[in-house]
Order: sequence, then structure tokens, then C-alpha cells
Amino acid sequence: MKTICFYFQVHQPWRLKRYRFFDMGRDHNYLDDLTNRSIMQKIARECYLPMNALLFNLIRQSEGRFRCTFSLTGPAFGQSPDPPCGQKKRCEGPMDPGA
Repeated sequence: MKTICFYFQVHQPWRLKRYRFFDMGRDHNYLDDLTNRSIMQKIARECYLPMNALLFNLIRQSEGRFRCTFSLTGPAFGQSPDPPCGQKKRCEGPMDPGA
């Protein structure tokens, strides 16, 4: 039987704040931290965390036969809360690399 491993890539672009001509020389922070944080929290709450819970349950129910992998880009990792997008939760059992 062939084995399939689902691959999920998580990316969140940095949002830039409005930067005007008169801000040159006074303000060197180009990122809109408030918008970045609020969008990341909303997406994590509505998408990443529910999907991670679903995948976690599938891994548990299949006793490790269902597998998936995640790739987080630098901006997504930098904007994500700790733990990043709920990725810290680990399964115990046959799919545990320490087993």
C-alpha cells in the first residue's frame, strides 16, 4: 500500500503601515504591528487551530497511520502566538519520533 503524507504550508505576509513622505527621517518602523497581530490571531482562531485539532484527532484515531507535515515561513512564525499556531501539541504513541 502506498503511503501519503499531507504537506501544509503556513504563510502570513507582513502588513506595512501607511508611511508618508513626512515620516521619513522620523519613523523607521514600517510594519503595522497591530494589524499583523489582529489578523494573525483571527486566522489562527478561525482556521489554524480548528484544522490542527482535526488533524490531531485523525492522527490519534489512526494510531499514527495518518501523517502530515507543516512548513511555517519566517513571517508566519514571527507573527504567530506562542506556541506557533497550536503546533506545539505533540502526539504520544507510534508517531512520536522519540518512541
